[in-house]
Amino acid sequence: MKKFVFLTLIFIAGCGGTTLPVKNITLPNGKIIKAEVAVTDAERERGLMYRDNLDENKGMLFIFDGEQPLMFWMKNTFIDLDMVFMGADKTIKCIGQNIPRSTAFTQDNEVATFGCENSMYVLEIGAGIAKKNNLAVGDKLEF
Repeated sequence: MKKFVFLTLIFIAGCGGTTLPVKNITLPNGKIIKAEVAVTDAERERGLMYRDNLDENKGMLFIFDGEQPLMFWMKNTFIDLDMVFMGADKTIKCIGQNIPRSTAFTQDNEVATFGCENSMYVLEIGAGIAKKNNLAVGDKLEF
């Protein structure tokens, strides 16, 4: 049986917590996404939860210790997102487009999920950004 890592994507804006480092991610068309980097369990669990907007040139990069099956659960994520899953070589393996937001009132069994096998990196960007920038499985991102 395949084991999935379930992550609650949480970020409490203005909570006075630590500021995450930012890494420039270069898309194949040259566009740069300024992505906050989440590497610890706590950072990955906070993710983008409770945010009400995400600028077009911003995102969040989740980094794991190695390739593994990953499943993201969008509980209390108030932004529609695209999710770009990459292997260790930073090549795109899966793209989840227009993953719907949840609300504070969305029942747990109605919260959107999306996953991909054998991924080490996940870039979350605003819904529609992957399509707008012609991202496709097999493309390589630079960071």
